[in-house]
Amino acid sequence: MPDQEPVSQQIQQSFELLTAEQLAVRLAVPKTWLLEQTRSRAEDPAPHWKLGKYVRFSLDADFYKWLERHKKRGGQ
Repeated sequence: MPDQEPVSQQIQQSFELLTAEQLAVRLAVPKTWLLEQTRSRAEDPAPHWKLGKYVRFSLDADFYKWLERHKKRGGQ
């Protein structure tokens, strides 16, 4: 059986933090809108990491669930 990497290393390699600007480009939305979605006053704040004054995002399952909740269907 070939040597396999420990699970912790596999997770680390797939874990990437993005800046608001990087994620905004991927989502094709303004960076200011994305940052507004992280505020505590937002109805359903976007999942994010707060590192001191810096906000970072991870494209993980929580983020994709948040996107799905904000998906509009039909005439909504």
